[in-house]
Amino acid sequence: MILQQYQDLPETMTKMAVAKLLADFLQAADSDTGEQNYAKLDIIGDKQWHTYEVADADVRQKLSHWLEANWEENQDYFDMVLGVCYCFGLEKSLFMRALQGYHGEQLWEYVQMLDNSVGKTIDPYWSMKPLKS
Repeated sequence: MILQQYQDLPETMTKMAVAKLLADFLQAADSDTGEQNYAKLDIIGDKQWHTYEVADADVRQKLSHWLEANWEENQDYFDMVLGVCYCFGLEKSLFMRALQGYHGEQLWEYVQMLDNSVGKTIDPYWSMKPLKS
């Protein structure tokens, strides 16, 4: 799919539809530039977050593997990885790897995401939970 087709997707999708979209992306990603892939993954991440469900473990594993196999040392990549890790609830270790190289404006937000995620994965919905008193 070309970037415009991703941009034209419905605002909300099912978890299964997002998993299929990601699988199709992972299969075709080698044919695109880094910037196109970043933009597509940002859109897919947004669709995943708006399912209000954490992606299945196999989906998260495939995405994590792709991100690690295609790792780039630049701010745009780090920003995309941080957002995708957040939206999909990926491992904190991958999130922290990108966070170490990130020097952008949203640094404090990413640190807050990390600090408010209990366990080994990022909690995409931590801010929607009731505050503890």
